Order: sequence, then C-alpha cells, then structure tokens
Amino acid sequence: MRMSRKIGGVICAVVLVAAVNASGFAMPPNTSSPRISGGGWIPTTVVGDGKGTFGMSVRGIGTDVSGTITYHDKLNDITVKSTALTSVTPPSDPFPCAMILGTATVNGQPDVALRVSACDTQEHGRIGDAFEISVGDEDEPLYEALGPLGGGNIQVHGMEVPQ
Repeated sequence: MRMSRKIGGVICAVVLVAAVNASGFAMPPNTSSPRISGGGWIPTTVVGDGKGTFGMSVRGIGTDVSGTITYHDKLNDITVKSTALTSVTPPSDPFPCAMILGTATVNGQPDVALRVSACDTQEHGRIGDAFEISVGDEDEPLYEALGPLGGGNIQVHGMEVPQ
C-alpha cells in the first residue's frame, strides 16, 4: 500500500509492506521469538545508597541470540557494555531465571567474559524480580553483583517462566 501527502510543498510517500498468508490476508509481524527485556537497579552495598543500574534487550534462545546489556555501578566505578551475546538458557523449574552469556567491555577493557541472570518472577513490576551480573573469570570474577530489584522490571517473553 502506498500513501502520499504534500507537506510544506514536498510530497512525502509512505510505503506499507505486510507479509501475507496463503489466503492473501495480512499477517502481524513475528513477535513470538523469545526475548528478555528490562531495566532498573539493584543495591550494591549492604549499608548506604550504592546502586547498580542496568538495561537489557536480548532476543533469542540457545546460541542464536542478539541484543545488548549495559550495567553501571557508580559507587564502585564499574561500567559494563556487552559486545557479543553467545547464549541464552531459558528459565527452568525451580529456577525462574534466564542465563545470558557473552563478552563485554568493562571500564573500556575489551573481551571480558559476561554472565547475567535475569529473573522474572512476577507479571507486573519488580516484586520478586532479580538481577545478577558477573564479569571476568568464573572462579575469580573482576566484579559481581546480585540482588532483588530495588526499582525497575524484568520481562521474560516467549519462554516458560516457573511461578
């Protein structure tokens, strides 16, 4: 379908493209692929106001994954930015968390191993949701933080999430 309109003396055209099924009916875009999205913060200190803020948008399952994860802990001067995501393991009973693996830059240092657990335990809001991040060697990480969300929300879409 093509629509055009004159705006300020310029003709603007919009072309709408839709997939159609065998009967010729328009089909909605595929939004069923598994994905994890969210943002918020976790406490990084037992006493005080240390916060680790994060944002993520991850699509796929197994080794066919893409997306980004960012994390910043101002108090401890840590900034993590994913550079490649290599796998997503979906939640499984009794562990309601998806595990995401990849590599990241940590304070500018490239090619650091990245492990994130994103837990979506409630449909609406942060109550029960949790976030864990670990960078560096699994046995001796450069940095790790975990905890229930102090604010924000994590959503796991298209994967069974045990409640």
